Amino acid sequence: MLLLLAASLLWAPSFGIIKHNLAGVDANLISFVRMALSFAAFAPWFWRRAPDLRLSVRLGLIGLVQYGLMYMSYTASFRYLPAYLVAISTIFTPLYVTLFNDIWSRRLHPSFWLSAALAVAGTGMIVWRGSWEETRGSVPGVLLVQASNACFAVGQLAYRRVMAGAAWKDELAHFAPMYLGGALVCLPAAAFSTDWFDVSLSAPKTLALVYLGLVPSAAGFFLWNLGAGRVNAGGLAAMNNAKIPLAVAVAFAFFGERPQSLARLAIGAAVIAAAVGLPHILRLRNGRLHDA
Repeated sequence: MLLLLAASLLWAPSFGIIKHNLAGVDANLISFVRMALSFAAFAPWFWRRAPDLRLSVRLGLIGLVQYGLMYMSYTASFRYLPAYLVAISTIFTPLYVTLFNDIWSRRLHPSFWLSAALAVAGTGMIVWRGSWEETRGSVPGVLLVQASNACFAVGQLAYRRVMAGAAWKDELAHFAPMYLGGALVCLPAAAFSTDWFDVSLSAPKTLALVYLGLVPSAAGFFLWNLGAGRVNAGGLAAMNNAKIPLAVAVAFAFFGERPQSLARLAIGAAVIAAAVGLPHILRLRNGRLHDA
């Protein structure tokens, strides 16, 4: 549990850093640099351990989705949303994990559709600005975060399934191909979308990119995967969203963000939390909570 908490603490400031310290930097470029730095951090262990080529390819494909596509969608959402709302929107990830796991296992439950409806209602309460004309500018951001959540959820499930039957289980080494897969999908996107003649990275922006690549991405995900293997499903689900109140607190305290309505934020967040917890509550009640 301490490893999961440490990862959550490392992730919490990243929302505000992307929104406020890297404003104007192309989202795909940010994603590529983060992935490249993370790969560089773990590459020495990868080459030293004589890795399994087939497993490395599979891990690279997982990283392409879980890290590469996830980061591109997630980072692009900051164009439309404040940092605290991006953080709140990541609360859907456990719901996607459980939903996709049931789809793959062919055990879909109606409670998920009720959860999805509640989650949409809660998000709507938070982003609503009095009229559709004022609100619709936030919708692309919310959808981008949901795409990010879905990619991260699919990646988690695929990673657990692949590693369950793998003979090569060196945690330090098998992260490198995942980050490489993420970097390879971000590179062409960054090459296409970045205005290379107008790229100007000041010292603070460069430091922010280095921090994001080596701390939340490299160290954060490594600690998270280590911790995820040492707790039960209930503890993992609870810790999956521990970064959210931390990230919201950082956005308010250090980056000066304020919601349009604290009351609506509180009510909407409570509805979303209820939506995410509903399937787990029902499964516990029916004695059918399983490890996703």
